[in-house]
Amino acid sequence: MSRKMLAPALALCCAAAALLMRLFAPGDLSLYILALPLDLVGQGLRALSLQGAFGNGLALCLYALFCLLPVGLGLYWHRKGKGRYHLAMGALCSASLFFMVYRFINPALFNGLLGWEEGNASLLRLGKTMGAAACWSVALAWWGLWMARRRERPALFQGLALLLRLAGALLLLGLCYGRLYGILGCFGQSSLTVYDAAGNPIPQLGLWAGGMQVDLSRLLPYLLGAIPEVFLLLLLPPAFSLLSALEADPYGEGVASLCDAVAGGARRALYACLFTVLAGNFLQFLLAGQGDTSIRLTFPLLELFLALGLMLLGDGARRNRALKLDNDAII
Repeated sequence: MSRKMLAPALALCCAAAALLMRLFAPGDLSLYILALPLDLVGQGLRALSLQGAFGNGLALCLYALFCLLPVGLGLYWHRKGKGRYHLAMGALCSASLFFMVYRFINPALFNGLLGWEEGNASLLRLGKTMGAAACWSVALAWWGLWMARRRERPALFQGLALLLRLAGALLLLGLCYGRLYGILGCFGQSSLTVYDAAGNPIPQLGLWAGGMQVDLSRLLPYLLGAIPEVFLLLLLPPAFSLLSALEADPYGEGVASLCDAVAGGARRALYACLFTVLAGNFLQFLLAGQGDTSIRLTFPLLELFLALGLMLLGDGARRNRALKLDNDAII
């Protein structure tokens, strides 16, 4: 699937997941998406192991194969001469999968590991989310170490493009899943009820008369937080074009215009981040007492650092090109 089709497909899937989660699942499942892949693997292997001796043996083989995939990938890259750390990190990732996937196959072990009481579904989901986050952190550390060792210019820009794709995926997830999930929770049926002449409630009329009530103290911060995410998502296409141009020729003709577009868009995204912080804090004070009055000091770190990074990339590439052209003119 091309990049132009992948982003809308991911956004649509995230929006559908947020809607289904809000309609059919409790609120504590909003972070459960981290553990969902491992949980599906564990449920599938458990169901297979209950199908007799052959199914149990097949489940053990699939379990070992799935958990050994990272160390096999690390061994492959190690033999390609890409560094010893690939083998070490692959082994660490496989060890974490062996430990965690076995507990996803036998969920009762989470309660024993964390010292929680059995039968509490919310705590079990929390334990699964924590276990999955630990596995994802090993994979993220492996990827970060791989990124830090890329020194050649083409490899460096390819790594930056990969980092930008990951940031874009996180922005889409935050906007189309996290924001939408929270916004849907701000709407609810009004508690207004209409009574007949005998004093009996009429719920049908109460529904129409009361309508929908909106918790503005929660809705407006969600909408404000989406502003810098939209700015940065619109900035991703020119940023990808700039990285491709820098990988091909950092002093080419089209680099200057791309640098200006990326740096200008990054500045606008930075201003949007600062605006949402200021407006969100003032709205929190003005809307106090009209719903959720908990004190929150929000700061969009991902959006802020991404905007700063793209601004430095655009300005730095433009200055390097100008310096190279000046040196060539002097020579």
